[in-house]
Amino acid sequence: MKDGWQYDWSALWKGNARISNCSLHMIGRDLYIDHVMKHDIKLIEKMNGARMHYCGTAKNVIEEMAKIPHITGIDYDSLLHDIEETMDNVPKDLTLLQSLSLSSDTAKKILSSKTWPFKKRNVIFSLRGPMTIEEGKELYRRFRKVAEN
Repeated sequence: MKDGWQYDWSALWKGNARISNCSLHMIGRDLYIDHVMKHDIKLIEKMNGARMHYCGTAKNVIEEMAKIPHITGIDYDSLLHDIEETMDNVPKDLTLLQSLSLSSDTAKKILSSKTWPFKKRNVIFSLRGPMTIEEGKELYRRFRKVAEN
């Protein structure tokens, strides 16, 4: 299988598949590592790269997923996992996607900064919050200005 790209969750992702590990939080980190992770590794290898979805509550699972060879990205629930902590605990080349409320501390930190406030730059934010098209365009301009500095 060739290197591929897929369009999913409003983003273009490197890889040929997305694995949804939504129920992983029912078994926890240790059982995932001991019994499930080896199957994720095999599938991602066979698919020649993939990204992972994780909306669970177990701590330190994202860091374990990030160690899987050929994983290209992880999306997760921002209400359960801190973006800055997650950015610090995964490889720099791994893309992260999380939803972001415009009223969150993270959004406020980004919009009040003159430069990008984080070490990691390959982060995709799916913005939440009611807005008009014009408000969305203005927000996009503000995010882009911060990201370019």
